[in-house]
Amino acid sequence: MKIDSQRRRLLALGGTATLTNLAGCSGATPFVGKHSEDTRTYDADSVDAVTVNGQNGEVTARPTDGEQVRVETVKKAGSVFADLNDVSVETTVEGGELRIETRQTGDGSWLAGVPSVEVNVGLPSEVGLGELRTENGSVDVRDVETDATLVTENGSLEAHDVDGVVSAETENGSVTVRNVSGIGDLRTENGSVETDVPAIRGDTTVESQNGSVTAALSPDVDASVVATNDHGSVEFDVSNFETTTRSEHRVEGTLGDGGPKLRFATENGSVTVSEL
Repeated sequence: MKIDSQRRRLLALGGTATLTNLAGCSGATPFVGKHSEDTRTYDADSVDAVTVNGQNGEVTARPTDGEQVRVETVKKAGSVFADLNDVSVETTVEGGELRIETRQTGDGSWLAGVPSVEVNVGLPSEVGLGELRTENGSVDVRDVETDATLVTENGSLEAHDVDGVVSAETENGSVTVRNVSGIGDLRTENGSVETDVPAIRGDTTVESQNGSVTAALSPDVDASVVATNDHGSVEFDVSNFETTTRSEHRVEGTLGDGGPKLRFATENGSVTVSEL
């Protein structure tokens, strides 16, 4: 009996040690799957603008010193069973446009799925941005001197410190646009919109179907303003604004000398417009 008890204790300790070791391995060396990186450069003299058409993976744009556009792509897969050749990256330069396109070339395995491709653009000051698009992933642009259009189906969109006019559209995700020269249309179906509005070029809409809309609006903008909320209140507090309609769900009026229509709207969420 004594021997059996000691033996059971040893076996239990051995089992505990084994489980501890396995847990320790998992914590010390996290599973990272597969990834591969590729970097290409293009002379800025031959490129007027960069566009991206992605499928799965985030897209970023940042400034870079020098006279070359830098394009870094990172293929990623969360499984060691994935085949990175199931996705490809194609780049072309035509008519001054550098076009970066990611394609799904394989079906992926049922176990590993299809890898994603992250696209990171380094942009010289004399080169602009066209449309930056991905189907599933975020788009993030910062500290560049150009207009930009950001598009995704599932993911967030962000633009910060951009010396240019920014437009953005997503189906499922938030939109954040701060410290830019101006805005175009900003839209999401499911998510919040937060933006500065220092200037607009024409009729402009800032809206969410299911989410809040928060805007800091410059009183120097000349526009005909409409702010609506189907199922909630509207808060609007900007100087140099002449109100023509004010109710719980709607505010209308003229900002400055009037001009293009500037619309803030949500169906389900709050609308808050304050002064920039």
